[in-house]
Amino acid sequence: MMELTKGDLLILDETEIVYGVIEKTEYNNNTYVLFVNIDNPEDVLIRIEKRDEAKFALNPLKDVEEFDYALKLFSEKLN
Repeated sequence: MMELTKGDLLILDETEIVYGVIEKTEYNNNTYVLFVNIDNPEDVLIRIEKRDEAKFALNPLKDVEEFDYALKLFSEKLN
């Protein structure tokens, strides 16, 4: 099973954009992963890491409010 760590690079979708893992944080039984486009550091994504015994997925956040909240978690962790 895949295990993401800081510095890992991956393509998240069919756009062929390469993103790097900047940080991971856990809150309320969710693991949030902060990604940055390696060619455009202003392009930031946050995904929720979901895993079970056989599957691994990076799910998008539900809405802007969840994105803002997750961004605040990362800001507090990185400062």
